[in-house]
Amino acid sequence: MGVVINEFEVVSENQPAEGPAGAAAAPPPEAATPHDLERIIQRRAERAERVWAH
Repeated sequence: MGVVINEFEVVSENQPAEGPAGAAAAPPPEAATPHDLERIIQRRAERAERVWAH
């Protein structure tokens, strides 16, 4: 399905067909730890301060 943006039509490529039946799917991503979440929140707060300063 195409999308028109500023007179340009953006069309996504067709999704590739599924691999062979024996191919293993990619493992699910690991869950974030509390430490990871603290770091993410801290970085977002720092970025918000930088954006606000300009």
